[in-house]
Amino acid sequence: MIEKLNKKGQTFSEFLAEYKKMDYPPNAVTVDDVVFAIRNEKPTVLLIKRGDFPYIDDWALPGGFVDEMESVKVAAVRELQEETGIKGVELEPLCTVSTPNRDPRVESISKCFFGVCSATSELKAADDASDAKWFEVDYAAIGDTYELVLKADNIVLMPL
Repeated sequence: MIEKLNKKGQTFSEFLAEYKKMDYPPNAVTVDDVVFAIRNEKPTVLLIKRGDFPYIDDWALPGGFVDEMESVKVAAVRELQEETGIKGVELEPLCTVSTPNRDPRVESISKCFFGVCSATSELKAADDASDAKWFEVDYAAIGDTYELVLKADNIVLMPL
């Protein structure tokens, strides 16, 4: 069998020996979990309070970095359990987010997953989450448009 050569006449081994990862910008792969439940006959979404920088004390979707040699699906399940204590939720791919400058540490590409959880699931914030809560999903009429509003206890989150 004849070994394939590229345009420079290199074998695959020669190509790899010359290849410089640093010639390309680094990107981190992350996951985000959008988990819903019905609580008190109302739809709710699960959020965690970030316990560290960046965005310390801000509410966010559970998620984080994909570990080396880990699939995005395994990372999504792991992060959900680590940050909220929730296990056994079937997570399905939802979308991919790659907004530039979203994370000040590194350019990141996030695979988002969707799941529905039992309303009786107890939350236990851990890892880099300082709190975890179910937020009631609601909306507010602003002129001719509607804005998403999330409410939990005395916390109300809505776009600025």
